[in-house]
Amino acid sequence: MIKPNIIASAALAVFLTACSDSDGGGQLPSNPSSPVQSNVATGKVADGYLEGATVCFDKNGNLLCDADEPTAQTGVDGSYELEATEAETNQYPLIAIVTTETIDKDTNEPVRHAYTLVSPPGKFRFVSPMTTLMALHSDGTSDASLQGVAATMRQLMGLSDNVDLFDDYIDKADDENYQQIHRVAQLIARQLGQGLTVLHGGESNSSASEKEMVAITGLLLSDVDTLTEIVDMNSDDFDADAIALSYQEQWQGDISSYSDEIDDIYDFYVNARSGPTILDGDAYVYIKLDGTVEERLEALFAFSPTLLEQYDLVVTGPNFSHQLTDADIIESTTNIIRFRLSFEEGFLETGAYEIAIASDNDDESGTIIGSNYFFPPGATPNVNIDWFMGSGVEAVNNPYIDNFISYPIPSDSLNIRASLKDSDGNIYYQSSFRKGRNRIAEEDDQLTLRPDSTLLVEVSDDIEGYARTFLKELYEVPVSQSNAKASIDFTRTYVRNRERGSETTTSFIYQFSAEKMVEDHTASPLDPIVDGVDIQYFNEVNSSFDNVVTHDVDYNEIMALGDQYDINDGDFNLWNSLQLEDYFGELINYLDAFYQTQTSIEQGLYVYSVFGTDGQTYHTYDFYSGTDSGFPDVKRANVSTEKVDGSWLKFSLPSAGENVPVYYQYQFYVIYEKDGESLETYLMGTNRSPQNVSYVRLSKVNEALAFFNEEYAPDSVNAVVIRANAWDALKSYNIDTRSESDSIDISPLLPAL
Repeated sequence: MIKPNIIASAALAVFLTACSDSDGGGQLPSNPSSPVQSNVATGKVADGYLEGATVCFDKNGNLLCDADEPTAQTGVDGSYELEATEAETNQYPLIAIVTTETIDKDTNEPVRHAYTLVSPPGKFRFVSPMTTLMALHSDGTSDASLQGVAATMRQLMGLSDNVDLFDDYIDKADDENYQQIHRVAQLIARQLGQGLTVLHGGESNSSASEKEMVAITGLLLSDVDTLTEIVDMNSDDFDADAIALSYQEQWQGDISSYSDEIDDIYDFYVNARSGPTILDGDAYVYIKLDGTVEERLEALFAFSPTLLEQYDLVVTGPNFSHQLTDADIIESTTNIIRFRLSFEEGFLETGAYEIAIASDNDDESGTIIGSNYFFPPGATPNVNIDWFMGSGVEAVNNPYIDNFISYPIPSDSLNIRASLKDSDGNIYYQSSFRKGRNRIAEEDDQLTLRPDSTLLVEVSDDIEGYARTFLKELYEVPVSQSNAKASIDFTRTYVRNRERGSETTTSFIYQFSAEKMVEDHTASPLDPIVDGVDIQYFNEVNSSFDNVVTHDVDYNEIMALGDQYDINDGDFNLWNSLQLEDYFGELINYLDAFYQTQTSIEQGLYVYSVFGTDGQTYHTYDFYSGTDSGFPDVKRANVSTEKVDGSWLKFSLPSAGENVPVYYQYQFYVIYEKDGESLETYLMGTNRSPQNVSYVRLSKVNEALAFFNEEYAPDSVNAVVIRANAWDALKSYNIDTRSESDSIDISPLLPAL
């Protein structure tokens, strides 16, 4: 959902309410001058490169290409050549008008909804959704103003301050930072186009006014972090059009809810251009390991080297007023400036705390963030886990990630942050808060473990600062480097409800993968690295681990890659398979393990351990919270399937409502005949998504079928079926519940069959 502000939600809400009641330290990323030769400016236009967009230098600022403004059309690679003097290029913004005849080279298909792109004066060599947000929400000319918006966007996308948002992100696609920018830009363009279509009464190819563009892009700028999360959800198989179709009802509904207030929203964002950019405001209690309680007020601003020179920023509350100074800064980068005020327990009172610009000129003063913060907060949960204060945790270098550290948590419903400290107690690595986070997984270019490090784990009641009431230190333990050759980086402890015919069966699953299993998967016989695995449950009553499953891998059954076996061990069925994955050119062998029982399992902390033939052991932790009573059972009868526009498959389930977190997924299977046997195998699947509607390109299914036919050489393909799934979380380590429908035959929707 669009968060209705760039500066602060409370500020815009107050502004709109007032309108309705009335009568009426770093540098801007480098951006070399764009080429202007012989009065001809050249550059490129993209969300993906855009062919057939109309570009011009907008001399009157109406975001239209008027008769007196020379125009050009972009070519097949998004490039243009436009008549303009150097003075004009430095004085006027470049705009690109994108219509439904414009071809997006990411898909080689026409754009579905028209929109306009903008780049600030002098920055015309690459015009994109990113430059559009920066152009329309800064003063458009000064480095300080552009820097503030760029810093905001980098912060919302989790990017470092050396990433240049004016760069051609397509040209730099080998860099994962610019790949992420490209994907977020694709979603911004589609959400912008959908929003303009709503404001134009459903007309998808009409021109956008300057007022509409400023209002909608202001709303979108505050939503960049949400779009980044959507990109992360779909990182394995990103399709911007499929995502936009799935989110269309929500996105258009968000804009529709503001359609009567566009004038007021426009005025708000125009006025906000001249003010400081605040990213977050926070009032909370901080509870240290020794039980000491500190009450804190924090404010996070986009970086500006002259922030305190330009503005007198005053924090006010029920019982005090304080003007922020350099002494209150606890963190300053070229992205952000963070201020903190700390007080003894009991100082802050219940009421509203605001950050405002103080000025003798009433036209320049005003609240830039304000909300009600209440002290004391609700009772903080008892999340101490003193039983773990022992030998610490281990970091392992496994085939998938250079630095992997698994650590225990007391609940996967709370928001967890992990920090690494050096021998002097200084934090040199810190994750963001995430629900149920129980691991650090970073490449060497992001993290190098230092000698004598410690791990500090903290818990909070909310990811966003403005909604937080407490932050508590859980524990701090030593971190050592493991020499284990094998480790477990994927675990999932959950309950699975499967519909089959008229029955629904319930199983409790321990699922994991251990890698590497053997030294060389091509050798015969295999040379094992792993002897066995076990799973234990932490018993809080006696503060000890109880054994759940212990299994010695049977290399008489696994004698070659692809071998699998399952055995019954008491109440458990243990399925094991030796698999191989091509991971960015490296072939990684691993144990794919799926252990299930029909006997209910305990809620709490589990530890999965892998025992190496060299005597080394590595532990990975997973927390199981049980099943939410309101979680939906997915039934075949409730799944809707249809073909849309001849090129899309659309699948949908009834929404579970806003109060139950559900992530939907559709998995495809092929039923085929080979050598007289009727067989079934997995074909492909959609990404898990909070949207109950999912779109899949028909061409993608056909490509998957073609690959299947080449690899499996079936005698015949009888059917393609889907099974709808609902999960209670996005991340595997957070999943506690899965519900799966019976098979649904979609063969009639597939021309190839």
